[in-house]
Amino acid sequence: MKRILTLCASIALAVLAATSICAAAPLSVDIHGPGQRMVNITLLSPKGLSGAEVPQVSAKAFNELVANNLSYIPFLKLIPVSELIGGDPSRGVTGTEIDFKPMQLARVDLCMTTGWNGRYVEARRPPCCRQIL
Repeated sequence: MKRILTLCASIALAVLAATSICAAAPLSVDIHGPGQRMVNITLLSPKGLSGAEVPQVSAKAFNELVANNLSYIPFLKLIPVSELIGGDPSRGVTGTEIDFKPMQLARVDLCMTTGWNGRYVEARRPPCCRQIL
């Protein structure tokens, strides 16, 4: 009987020690995958590539065309740039030139940038908008 009591006490002590060690680390959970029903996307304002001017009429037409095409995808919700805190958070078209924090606060999952150099348009989806900062 004494052995069983000692064995149960040592197991209980080991379980308590293991849970206190695990509880010391901060818990961070990011759920990605099939649980999400809607994906929020924003189209950032067009920028010039290598200092080129942005043709305003063509850029506006292209953004309207893309927004119209994305509206047919039932699980995408288009978030206007005006809903982002501080407005447009981009200085360019690459991921290093975009401040993702306002998009995280607005719960934006994807963003799309367009770059114009006068001869062609370059559309991108920078690396994950919901990156951990």
